[in-house]
Amino acid sequence: MEPDVYFKKVIDFTYFRKKLQFRVSHDLFSSFQIDVGTQFLIRNIAPEGVVKYRKILDLGCGYGPLGITLKALQPDCELHMTDIDALALEYTRQNAALNGFPDIKVYGSGDYQKVVERNFDLITSNIPAKAGAPVITHLLEHAFYYLATEGEVAVVVVNPLAESVKGVLEKNPSIYILDEKSRAGHTVFKYRFNKYHDNAPIPEKNPYLRDTREFTPEELTYQLETAYGLAEFDQLSYTTGLLLAGLKKIGGVKFEDALVLNPGIGHTAVGVWKLLTPKRITLADRNLLSLEFSAKNLVLNNFNPENLVTRHTSGVDGLEKNEFDLITGTLRDEEGPDVLWDHFRKIAGIIKPSGTIAMAGGSTPVTRIVERLPKVHDLKIMERTKYRGFSLLLLKKN
Repeated sequence: MEPDVYFKKVIDFTYFRKKLQFRVSHDLFSSFQIDVGTQFLIRNIAPEGVVKYRKILDLGCGYGPLGITLKALQPDCELHMTDIDALALEYTRQNAALNGFPDIKVYGSGDYQKVVERNFDLITSNIPAKAGAPVITHLLEHAFYYLATEGEVAVVVVNPLAESVKGVLEKNPSIYILDEKSRAGHTVFKYRFNKYHDNAPIPEKNPYLRDTREFTPEELTYQLETAYGLAEFDQLSYTTGLLLAGLKKIGGVKFEDALVLNPGIGHTAVGVWKLLTPKRITLADRNLLSLEFSAKNLVLNNFNPENLVTRHTSGVDGLEKNEFDLITGTLRDEEGPDVLWDHFRKIAGIIKPSGTIAMAGGSTPVTRIVERLPKVHDLKIMERTKYRGFSLLLLKKN
């Protein structure tokens, strides 16, 4: 078994004599200790160490401290834990097993989009400040469709968001605020709805959708649906610009199977389609929202959905050896040199002989990859382009 390159340390956490441990990654929120907001929310949900809820949904679970602590206090509850980040889900699964709760249901979902069950007694979340007003409003109000009769919602937000959250709750005539407490930079709201439903149909609404815009990089013209929470909604980053310029240079080569890593809202994926016209495209990303919008935008630009695959994964784990003749995408520089090199080493293993790799990222991370490339003897550097602190790396597999 290969070492976990994401792993940072194990955090010990005790609440009402329940001793828990959490494996954490440096690339996940609150990897130093259980964050203050989550601890404050736990104390408000279970102030005496007692959990009264039998079916719980933890939205945006991170590596699992909130939901797993509630499970420890009420072991026979049914617990669902969701997150948009594949790495967070992997660490939640590890921590559920580490603490003796293999029955926890862990799956990817942005907001309620992939939540298939209803009738939760408690929906809870440590709402990220960067989520954006439309997404936060949707999370607060659409709990209505997933709660059991007399079910409750308990959320924590940083204090700068408290007034806007309170405004959303007070303006909704169906919501009754049960409690509001502020401390140490955070505010907890507990509320329920004063009317209930019998499997009422859930309104179709994508709270992440920002607008549809036209882009014209590298003499291309295409439209993308943009999203709250995803970058490059108004202009391309230098990294993506470098990548599209590099893909344009290799135009004329016939590719059958392309893999696009970390596609964002879809600039690179659509660029691959328009410049190189591969028969099949696979999208891989930790971010479920990125996968959903990139896939939609490929179809929006006339790519056949039957030839499209999405993989919600960290790096390239789970992809087949010698599967692709083109692998392209952007590096997540924040993941650190060891993680990036691990991804690159695995990329070298899944590219076909004579296949092409085109990756872009910060110049320093790319330099560190280049320094290690002699360890991968069958990869040859075809070109390296630098621009304003970023680099494009084109390679060929022998």
